[in-house]
Amino acid sequence: MLDSRIQRTRLANIRQQLSAPVQALVEYSDILHEQARTLGADDMIDDLSRISIAANQMTSVVDTLLGGTTIKGSKYSDASTEQMIRHDLRTPINAIKGYGEMLVEDLADFGAESLLPDFEKLLGLANQLLKDINKYVSFSEADEFDSESDTVSAELSNDIVSSIQALDSGESQASLESNDRGITGHILVVDDIESNRDLLARRLRQQGHAVSCAEGGFEALERLRIGDFDLVLLDLMMPEINGYEVLLEIREDKHLRTIPVIMISALEEADSVIRCIEAGATDYLQKPFNPILLKARINSGLRNKQWSDDERNQRRFIKQAFSRFVSPAVVNQLLEEPEKLRLGGERVELSCVFTDLAGFTSAIEGAEPSEIMPVLNQYLSGLCDIAIKHDGTIDKIIGDAVYVFFNAPLSRDDHAEAAVRCAAAMHRWSQEFSNSADAKRFNFGRTRIGVHTGTAIVGNFGGDSFFNYTAYGDTVNTTARLEGANKYLGSDICVSGETAMRCSSFSFRRIGPLLLKGKVQAVDTYELVDHDRYALEYLAQYSHAIESMMDGNSEAENLFQLLIAMEPDDPLTNFHLKRLRSGKASQIIVFEDK
Repeated sequence: MLDSRIQRTRLANIRQQLSAPVQALVEYSDILHEQARTLGADDMIDDLSRISIAANQMTSVVDTLLGGTTIKGSKYSDASTEQMIRHDLRTPINAIKGYGEMLVEDLADFGAESLLPDFEKLLGLANQLLKDINKYVSFSEADEFDSESDTVSAELSNDIVSSIQALDSGESQASLESNDRGITGHILVVDDIESNRDLLARRLRQQGHAVSCAEGGFEALERLRIGDFDLVLLDLMMPEINGYEVLLEIREDKHLRTIPVIMISALEEADSVIRCIEAGATDYLQKPFNPILLKARINSGLRNKQWSDDERNQRRFIKQAFSRFVSPAVVNQLLEEPEKLRLGGERVELSCVFTDLAGFTSAIEGAEPSEIMPVLNQYLSGLCDIAIKHDGTIDKIIGDAVYVFFNAPLSRDDHAEAAVRCAAAMHRWSQEFSNSADAKRFNFGRTRIGVHTGTAIVGNFGGDSFFNYTAYGDTVNTTARLEGANKYLGSDICVSGETAMRCSSFSFRRIGPLLLKGKVQAVDTYELVDHDRYALEYLAQYSHAIESMMDGNSEAENLFQLLIAMEPDDPLTNFHLKRLRSGKASQIIVFEDK
């Protein structure tokens, strides 16, 4: 503990140095108050009264430096004296400067330009005092200060030290984020000094911000939890709960932790700045504020919040928009790399899968909706689960039909193989489902599937109020026509040549060029081979027969006849033989219906 006699000597010296400039501030404030009344500038009186109150507060600080007759009873009796005096002197000076500068800006409006010289003297004296406080309030590092006292005096106050130690020891950690919404926003000003709150609030409102105030930490936390704030200006030195503790509460609350917090304090020690930033403060400002710097720091905090909000909103939008249509892995990748998502529309090469349930219309005729809809939903859910498992994007469900595409929103080199793999899995699952008791009860038919690869325009075509990420173009229509062609071919999966040529890991047998309804150019088509159904020898002879037909060879009909002898129930062989027997020897197979 400091020696009482040495402490009293130091405080007396500080009092002597400060008495004259402080008394001058009081006199100038009184003069300005009287002159304003003489001029009839009544609108200035309230702020001039605040300046007078602040000047008299400084007098009170100076008068109590000796703490009466005993050093033990003084407010400034322990090792934190230097910081406490500086804080208690700067607070009223900041008020004098703040209100004085605001009045000077409006002197012309008040018709009180004649007061400018005295205002300049008042403000000049306040600025000089701020500049000289460190010199006036400076204790030499004498031997009387033991190491323990010297260490303690470097801290802000005992209660703040406790908070810092808790943070440093890992007892209280908070994740740090910045978050904001715009250059103007709703700002919470937290300060136990009324003049500080008032000055800050008035300046911020002049800049277009919405401002709320709290006179302490507990009130601030309550306001934050029920309000919607974009930034907090938080005083460091406050009674009951100090700024550090409030900051830690904010950073530990998942609903508040993203709000930028700018610490404000009359303290200028580097340790204070560092610890505030480490505790999660967005910035640190020393009183009194340079108005331009204050505006810049607030704008920076709000701008960072806007970027953070935009990113969070984008992630929320992506998750909500795509989680029902693509696999969780795709959603997570989009969240990590949102720049890969272009919602405005772009031309992309896609591989598309289109399914349709044969006999669906007749299946639902006369059926009770409450009975058939659960079965239909079970069927559609199974197909959609398969699409998502294969990282496809579910475009839409129309009745009993499911449309899926690959290579958007995320690109992949193997989109054609992924589409065929998905189609094969859907085919296997639908066969199993059609044998279930529920499906048989409603006479569910076969699932026919078309697969095609080509370019399409992909993006959000739902406008601002409705999200509809979909694809448009001839590729989509062709895929649907290929699905429909299965009905005439007798096949289950009809794959275009554009897709088949990219799928080296699958086996296909050629169907031939199909001129689909509404098209002017034929599409070469293939059937995905079911090796469990057809022997390799049979498939080889089929390939020979189809090539003979494509070459216009007259032996083609006999070759297909031989195949029928081997596999009488092969729908595709029967289709070609029927065409040849009817005299349709053209290479191009024309479909008049969808």
